Amino acid sequence: MTIFGSVAEMAFPELLTMLGNYCGKLEVWDLGPFPHLEFHLRHGVVCVFRVNRHSLTDPLQLNDYLLSMIDLKDGNFEFNKADPETIQDQIHLPIQRTLLNTVTYLDELNAYRTRFGDPKARFKTATFADANGMEDAIVLFWQRCRGLLDRGTDAEEIAQHLNLSLQITQLYLYKLRLQQKVVPAHAPVAPPPAGATQPNENFFAVN
Repeated sequence: MTIFGSVAEMAFPELLTMLGNYCGKLEVWDLGPFPHLEFHLRHGVVCVFRVNRHSLTDPLQLNDYLLSMIDLKDGNFEFNKADPETIQDQIHLPIQRTLLNTVTYLDELNAYRTRFGDPKARFKTATFADANGMEDAIVLFWQRCRGLLDRGTDAEEIAQHLNLSLQITQLYLYKLRLQQKVVPAHAPVAPPPAGATQPNENFFAVN
């Protein structure tokens, strides 16, 4: 079974939701800045996600790419049905939950963008900061850039280090600021007390 058409006729989230009920490969061409996208789907789950033939498995980069494409309305698609056992398992992204999270991030970007400030403003780890109370993606973001934050860094440097867009980096950094996990780099930082909780490197993983 082959289904093809234009993204202009069906928004990308709706397309992914509809076809996600099947098993097969969804290819999208010329969706905004993306020449070629490929999704391998199995009963409501994205199992493989490729951008220009390169597989993505990093959760932060996956969030970033989905956020950047959710509102795009151009491009063409083709879906080819496949047997479930032929679908590889590189990642495990439940479509409905993933799209809901992506829409939430988009709403947060629109709500908080004016509060992000200068992307060159430097921040560092706050006194006694730990991973308690943070959502999964923010924990992973904090783990990945903790070394930079411990010495003082800015959003531009983190975005380059993690290969993320500046907008999602600023959103994550803003959430860390709201939870008082990071402070302006000019503020003094005392060493954490013995036994303070440290983030678990295996807290957030892609199956």
